[in-house]
Parts: sequence; structure tokens; C-alpha cells
Amino acid sequence: MLAEANLHLIYVRQPPSRRYTSQRIDWIQDALAFTTDDFLDNVRNDFPAAANTTQLFGDPKVHQGFYDQFNSLAVSGIGHNNLTQALYSLSNGQEPLYVTISGFSLGGALAELSAIWSAYKWPQAHVFVASQGAPKVGNADYVTMYRSVVGMAWRFVFDLDQVPSLPPLPGYETTRNPIWIASEGGGPFNVLLQARPNAGLGVTTW
Repeated sequence: MLAEANLHLIYVRQPPSRRYTSQRIDWIQDALAFTTDDFLDNVRNDFPAAANTTQLFGDPKVHQGFYDQFNSLAVSGIGHNNLTQALYSLSNGQEPLYVTISGFSLGGALAELSAIWSAYKWPQAHVFVASQGAPKVGNADYVTMYRSVVGMAWRFVFDLDQVPSLPPLPGYETTRNPIWIASEGGGPFNVLLQARPNAGLGVTTW
């Protein structure tokens, strides 16, 4: 009988009682908005079997700060700080059939990059992502790549949290239309099936 391995990769950026992004480290990383030119080359080097399919995605570029943080886990991390070792320790060395990834704020950006990495590392696995208050990670070609290789993705946005609108620069796009959780006049919160307006940096929600 084939045993199923369910792997859960969770990034916790703030205490659960904090609804949206305010930590200084998150804002610093979000602000480092220059993009990397070697994202696709690194994917091809890490996963040679995927070289032919990656030609379909044009020139995906991602946020340098987010990508550096991801690489510190996926590439240079040691022991349980290394994604591969940590995930195999959870599955007792089994190849996963399902990978669930969740991230909040800056962790949401890392969750997206981890999802692409997981999809190439375990092509037989179903990769599911749920992010909360995540910033934008890359350009239109990155979005095409993300949508093509990640099985399912939910992107939750709370009220007018500014971080999902960052970086506020041309060339950055949102990977998925968000599930917008908002309230009117301090009343109960509602899940709105409509596009959330971009929140400028002058709008504060905490």
C-alpha cells in the first residue's frame, strides 16, 4: 500500500492576535524592491528536468529581498532550517503527495516561492498555498509561472492592509485575485467576492 505523506510548511511572522503587517523587519524586506535576474537560471540549475518547460514562462523576475530569504532556507539552511531536511523529517523520508504551505505577510511571499520550489522538487505532489496579507513577489512572467506549476492558491487580504499592495512599483503583479475580508463601520467582517482597491501607503488600518 502506498502511504501518503502530507507536508505542512508554515511561516509565522507575527503573533496570531495581530491581524495585519506591522513588524519592522517585514516592512524593510518589502521595501527592498529591486528584482533578481537569475531566478529562472537558478530553477533550471536546481531542477534540470524542468529546463524544457521553463522556456514557456518568458523572463520571470522576483523580489530580490524575498528571494534571498527563501534561498537562506532552501539552499544554505542547515538541519531543520533547511527546507528539504525539515520536510523529509516530517514525512519520515517519504516523497510527499500533498504539500500545504501557509504564510503571513512576508511569510506569504516566502510561501509563494516555496510553492514553486516544491512543485518542481516533487512534481507528483499536489501543492496548496494559503497566504494572508502577502506582498507582491514578481512580474507578469513570474505570475504565469506560479499559476502554471502551483496546484491551488488562496490569497487572503484583510481590510485595507497596505502590504498586499507592495511593492508599489510597475512590473509587480498579484499572483491571484485576493479573498477580501473587510468590515463596514466597525461591524462584522465579511468575505467580499470582489477586487479589493489598492491601499496607498498613506492609509493606515491599525
